[in-house]
Amino acid sequence: MRNLIVAFILGSSLAMSLFTGEEALRNGDQAWPLWLIVFPLVSLGGLLALLLEHWKKGKRRSDGDEGQSASR
Repeated sequence: MRNLIVAFILGSSLAMSLFTGEEALRNGDQAWPLWLIVFPLVSLGGLLALLLEHWKKGKRRSDGDEGQSASR
């Protein structure tokens, strides 16, 4: 459940930073690179780390299941 909540938060922050960056770029604001480059990269990095953690956890579970069936 924790991973689902974190993924939702990171996805929402990615969308908000892209929408805010587009508006800043259109209005000529000087902070547009922050909104269109830095914040989306941080959000994508968080989503990637979450995906890797989930993948490793699933791989450990499947390895443990195989070990139990082999010992029976």
